[in-house]
Amino acid sequence: MRLLQFLGRFIFFITILIIIWYPFASKYLFSSTNVLTVASFFIFYLPLNLIPFFALTLATPIEKSKVIKIIMAGSLIIFVFNLLIIGLQFKFPAIITELFFIYAIGRISIPIIVWLGFVYDDIIGISLQKNSSKRMTKKI
Repeated sequence: MRLLQFLGRFIFFITILIIIWYPFASKYLFSSTNVLTVASFFIFYLPLNLIPFFALTLATPIEKSKVIKIIMAGSLIIFVFNLLIIGLQFKFPAIITELFFIYAIGRISIPIIVWLGFVYDDIIGISLQKNSSKRMTKKI
């Protein structure tokens, strides 16, 4: 799949997912107090990682059955990461600032790392097949 086609699909899926998520998140975004509760965790914080992960996975040219497996396993990994950071913040309040920075970096990088971990072989396999077929046509 070409890079621009992938980026177009990614932008399409992330836009759709944000439009679906926004009515739920707007209650949190526009409230005067933003306290971490169970509801705010599932409505606001967790989707900040899941939305890009879902969009990346849906935009990747792989079989639909594999997409579902990747979304399920990746969601579990992202969920555990979020719970781990929040749990550590309550357990070790002396290093809460450092944990917040880890969470801020992880919020951006974890969806990408998890996605790459699952689809790396598929992406590399596709590009290697295209390169080898181009080489074969040049030799003939």
